[in-house]
Amino acid sequence: MLLGSSGNIRSVFSDSDSDDSVIPIKLHKEEIAKYKKINKLLKIKNCDLKTENDKLKAGFDEVFNLNIELQKKLLNQLSPLLPSEKIVESPLLPLPTATAPPSIIAQSPQVNESIVDSFPEP
Repeated sequence: MLLGSSGNIRSVFSDSDSDDSVIPIKLHKEEIAKYKKINKLLKIKNCDLKTENDKLKAGFDEVFNLNIELQKKLLNQLSPLLPSEKIVESPLLPLPTATAPPSIIAQSPQVNESIVDSFPEP
């Protein structure tokens, strides 16, 4: 309520006001309740995702450690070193590259150049 210049009391919200910026408190309460519910659901979803992430990380760590152990076993089997000199502590070692001995290379079939020549050039 406001006091007019003539001393009359007039309502702030008259019927002639066409100001749509005033939102009733009831709508605010409904919006707040709606967003609180959404927030609660998102917190639950976030908790579920954190739990799933922890499970996946534990599984990844297990697979990673198993991979390292298998690489060590493979390298120990391929190593020409004496058993006392075998590799023990070396994570993520690259697999050795194998080269064929000259006797196998000599036995490999040769490419027939006439077949290669019969293909058209690009």
